[in-house]
Amino acid sequence: MDKSWVRMHPCTKEFDDGLKAFIEHAFAHGFVCASKVKCPCIDYKNMNDVNKEILYEHLICRGMMSNYKVWHLHGEKFETTPTPETIIDNIDGECGECSDGGDRDYIIDMLRDRRHNHLLKMLNPKLPIREIQKKHKNEFAGWFKECIITANKAKQSIHVELGVIAEGPFAIEKRFTGYTVGGFHFKTVGRDRGSTTQ
Repeated sequence: MDKSWVRMHPCTKEFDDGLKAFIEHAFAHGFVCASKVKCPCIDYKNMNDVNKEILYEHLICRGMMSNYKVWHLHGEKFETTPTPETIIDNIDGECGECSDGGDRDYIIDMLRDRRHNHLLKMLNPKLPIREIQKKHKNEFAGWFKECIITANKAKQSIHVELGVIAEGPFAIEKRFTGYTVGGFHFKTVGRDRGSTTQ
């Protein structure tokens, strides 16, 4: 797939021809849902679905993300058989360039389940969307925990909150017999059963 047009000025014929070819290819071979594809413009970063006209307008006016190298959402095939690692590495490039530490966008994407959905779609291209959603629902928690464990083994810096989320809920439930809110004391029903008041 020719990508040289991306670096050209939007007013050139080469850019326009390349963009039109990209759009036709994306709608013929990419992930199309309700006649829309993900928009790889600088602002949308493959997060929002758009039709052909909006896609054309966004890529002319805003430009394509510089770190979207393998256009797998738009029909480009991997040069080798994709592995989960290569898919996740490419999805890293899709999420946009992070500022102020960079972990915030990573956390948001992980919690939105985006990486896992992409992984399932890439590894099961012929599976219907409903089946992918079922697989995602059943497998996400284990996959997320495994991602955090792998990142920790690789000595990558991970937010403490991500580690806590990956561990899952506590097995011990804490209960309280009373609460203080705004200086007022409240007791639970269980604590009030044995009390008498005047």
